[in-house]
Amino acid sequence: MEVTSFEYKGSQALKQEKALIYQLAESHRQMGITTTTIGVGVGFDLELMRTLAEEGGGSSRFISDREEMKKLFDTEFERMVALVATDLDMSLEFAPGFEILETWGYQNRIEGNRILFKLPGLHVGDYETILARYRMQNNTQGLAAGSEKELARFRVNAKNILGRPLPSVERSVGIVFSENAADGISSGMVLHSGTMLHFAEALREIGGLYYAGQDDLTALSQLERDVGRGEPSASQRERMNTLKENFLKRLEAALKMTRDSRLELENAKLRLDDAEAFNHELEILSNYDNILGKELVDAGGNPAGSYAGLGSSVRLSQPAGTGGTGQAANLTELQNRLSALYKEIGLSFPAGQRSVAALAPFSLRGTDGETPLLAFINENALVSLSKTPGLALVERSRLDAVRAEQNLLRQGLLDTDAAIEVGKLLGAQYMIIGQVIPMSAQAIIFARVIHVQTGEIVSAAQIFVERSLLGDLL
Repeated sequence: MEVTSFEYKGSQALKQEKALIYQLAESHRQMGITTTTIGVGVGFDLELMRTLAEEGGGSSRFISDREEMKKLFDTEFERMVALVATDLDMSLEFAPGFEILETWGYQNRIEGNRILFKLPGLHVGDYETILARYRMQNNTQGLAAGSEKELARFRVNAKNILGRPLPSVERSVGIVFSENAADGISSGMVLHSGTMLHFAEALREIGGLYYAGQDDLTALSQLERDVGRGEPSASQRERMNTLKENFLKRLEAALKMTRDSRLELENAKLRLDDAEAFNHELEILSNYDNILGKELVDAGGNPAGSYAGLGSSVRLSQPAGTGGTGQAANLTELQNRLSALYKEIGLSFPAGQRSVAALAPFSLRGTDGETPLLAFINENALVSLSKTPGLALVERSRLDAVRAEQNLLRQGLLDTDAAIEVGKLLGAQYMIIGQVIPMSAQAIIFARVIHVQTGEIVSAAQIFVERSLLGDLL
């Protein structure tokens, strides 16, 4: 097989050759040979990559480092070059009463209540994510909790590798209304992309706050130079105090946003059960935390202590439920919050199909035994999920027997691989596992729904519960 290669000779020479390269890619495509481009590092020509892939009916990818390159060519190259569709024209048309705010990913444009996307190619096993932010107008009157309303319709038109049209595909996207909602992104598929988007937005805002603060500092230094050795006037002193106050407020806001973003990344990393996820992003935020904290201290501000993330979550010094706070738990409100979690889990399973799931007992970080809180959560989970249409739960006694055979404690089932093995032994299609993580002011209760055959995390739903609601249960 002949492999066509090109030598990069500089930007000017390349401009003259691009038309020929694109024409060659198009001619190969007509023969059923697609062109996929791969950029390595950061020095590649992005425009050339994308256009060549579009003209050649393939896709464009980038590889950040040697390890990713090895992974790609060792395990993913065959899948990457196996195109199943090209020239994908996609539209997401929102129903009346919903306003599109912004969107990300691929080539896109917004036209009224529609977002149009274009994707050069789709390969075997690809999973692509479209992110859109929308606002729902006040059109929920008369809708009961649990009722569903159409949010949008998604349409795809595409061609095969020979350029022939494929049958159009159309899907309805619904939204379910609830009196109590889960916190954050619940879909396991969207969680990684959504978290990365929030990270990028946070970096932009942190940078804006930091550089606005530097402008305040520059203006303060100039004013101090103007005053010199003399005594500042009343207006100058007021201006100097305002500039310093603004500088400190901006640094404090940037530091808080940095720590909030770190917590969100750690939270998503835990829910996805991926030790490698977001490591680079967390390193960036850790550096920002150090820089901002130091500048805040040097300027006479207060960084409010060191960062306390999920790795620093509160450890129980005594068995839960013994001694306690002396405060009774608000069981009604707690049950309302938990119902949001269970409802979100229930939406993970295919509608109109029978699904078999094993519900593992929730665990509490810091202890592996049963506690009053865990008993309450597990009992409510069993009752709530057993009412999910089409969902059959494996008997708890069978699950306990397999756990005993595998010598697995509660915490052990949080490992995705271990949970999948237990699910296979039980003949379940899905495993539902969860954990409670005590923090200083609240507790995080999350659940993970794992597809046993694919290992995919279908849902990573969570709720935040104030410790005052938990009372003596925690």
